[in-house]
Amino acid sequence: MIIHHPSGLIWLGNNDGFVFFRSEQNEEFNNELNDFIDNIIIPAAKKVQLKWFEGVGNHEKRNSIIASVFEHRHLGSWLQRVYTLQQGDYKGGHCTNNES
Repeated sequence: MIIHHPSGLIWLGNNDGFVFFRSEQNEEFNNELNDFIDNIIIPAAKKVQLKWFEGVGNHEKRNSIIASVFEHRHLGSWLQRVYTLQQGDYKGGHCTNNES
């Protein structure tokens, strides 16, 4: 029996981060990440003068795999705080940027 463990990587539109999703057990995917970073991401990042990026997993198991796969690279780690706007706190009709 073949067990598939689909995985993926989304390169965020602002080019400074990636979201890793689905199965952390996909060894083929995990084994190819460093080549992908070295041969695709780093050259593209250099073109936009990006010197670092953020990698985010969608659960704790994925985060430990990221640390393991990239153990030979200089990694930093921090906790992220996510805030949400509650519907009752929202006041419509206000401009949120500096447009005139």
